[in-house]
Amino acid sequence: MKNKQGFTLIEVTIVVLILATIALITIPIVRTIINNSREKTYQINVTSIENAAKYYHQLNSAHINNLLETIEEVSVSVDQLKAEGLVDEDITNPKNNKLMSGYVRIKKISENNFEYKYFE
Repeated sequence: MKNKQGFTLIEVTIVVLILATIALITIPIVRTIINNSREKTYQINVTSIENAAKYYHQLNSAHINNLLETIEEVSVSVDQLKAEGLVDEDITNPKNNKLMSGYVRIKKISENNFEYKYFE
């Protein structure tokens, strides 16, 4: 009587096919979860930058409000917010892993009502 050890080619092939099927199903799902997570993190970072611009506006309200009387909108760069210590120096865009830059547009909507919008 022979002592049989190891797996047959058919058994190995079936295991590989099962693993390939599992990978084909799970990879797109995991990719979608990662992309959704990156988008949510991006939106959180944008909100953080816009809130920093609101605070910057409060700190410099006299100057910015005077500007808004003569021009339609004022822009505050993300670099300026970083320099003021209002935004983390290494805030990154999770979509491309690069430092976030750009500016926030401050626009007067009505008396004591302003819009803060981030642009890359």
